[in-house]
Amino acid sequence: MLIKEEALRHWIDHFYGYGSWHARFWFIGHEEGGGEMPEEVADKLNYFHKAYA
Repeated sequence: MLIKEEALRHWIDHFYGYGSWHARFWFIGHEEGGGEMPEEVADKLNYFHKAYA
């Protein structure tokens, strides 16, 4: 499965991760919940778009 461009754009524009905007430090990294295969990443992004767009 491929990531739909609309779903990817929605995720980039609306998902900011976890934590506080006011934190002194921000840690940026790969999400801990899977995504080992490209298909898993595509499924998650497409689901996020369908559920929350």
